[in-house]
Amino acid sequence: MAEPAKPRPLIRLPELMQRTGLSRSAIYDRLDEKSPRHDPSFPKQFSLGGSAVAWYEEEVSAWISQCADASRAVGQATRQASKKTRRNNIGKQADTVRAVASSANSTAQLGDLILDGVQQSRQLASYLKLPEWTPAMGVLLVSGIKASLGCETIPEGGVGLDNKPLHVNSPRFREARSLWMDWEEYWEDKEEQAPKQVMPLDFLSWCRFCDVSGDWPSVFYDLAGISNAEEQATKAARVGMLLAPEPLMLSKKEKGRAGD
Repeated sequence: MAEPAKPRPLIRLPELMQRTGLSRSAIYDRLDEKSPRHDPSFPKQFSLGGSAVAWYEEEVSAWISQCADASRAVGQATRQASKKTRRNNIGKQADTVRAVASSANSTAQLGDLILDGVQQSRQLASYLKLPEWTPAMGVLLVSGIKASLGCETIPEGGVGLDNKPLHVNSPRFREARSLWMDWEEYWEDKEEQAPKQVMPLDFLSWCRFCDVSGDWPSVFYDLAGISNAEEQATKAARVGMLLAPEPLMLSKKEKGRAGD
């Protein structure tokens, strides 16, 4: 007589959150097909009756292993890209950007703009050299807002990393407040007290884990060396355009050439 099949082990939401490190909202974002964070490979829950749901433990373990393998592959590619990037000097970066700019008939202007951006990116790198950030500093910086050392709250307005004045309802401050809520919710879901100080690289790694994207987060990912190889290739151009004091304008003579 055949032995009855052993029941497949199940896990509930609290254990799923503990195993994956994801918040409740992040988990349901990955399950929601309408969400920009939808992950079709994420294990599907099933009903236990009423409002109770569960996941198969083996499917969760397989998904975590898949993420680990992908992370190792990206990490290796990133390390190789970082080594190559460190061998290149600012002059080579500027040459690459000038080659791209030539297709838009604005080589000299954009080349100078990128060189200025590379110089100012060193100021952003100085933030990364700090031993610790407060969470408030972290959300402000990745939102493109200058942060005071040791600040613990989101201020009512301020100055952007591109030196532009920003009011409290500007898109960057709205992004900062949204990210602040995600940070607090993350630690609340883990049932742990949120740290008051965090190493810059740890905070940026958390941002990548939570799929925080955009121009300013990408600049910090680039400078911290945790961006993908493809993202590294556009670092100089991204920094230059973000830190440009004014939009790039073509002269009448250059406009005439562009129309030829």
